[in-house]
Amino acid sequence: DSIFHLSFELYDTIKSKIMLSKSWEKKWDDLASIKGSLAENILQSLKVSTKQNISKTPTSNIEAYEYYLKGKYNYEKRENNCRFATLK
Repeated sequence: DSIFHLSFELYDTIKSKIMLSKSWEKKWDDLASIKGSLAENILQSLKVSTKQNISKTPTSNIEAYEYYLKGKYNYEKRENNCRFATLK
């Protein structure tokens, strides 16, 4: 109950082979750090470079990160794309 386990495989459908297989075991408090590690491993396997430091955790406060993800989801799924509400 105190450990989160994540496994993934990156599969090349053209060559019919696994390019990368990785797994992590982290404490729930360190869960946000997996996002950066996962993205970094995928980008390295695909030989894609980025100028961003993707392994940096946005926050070590799990509750704050949860609110961030919920807000991001709600923003991306919003039906009203208007930036500013018109006042009447």
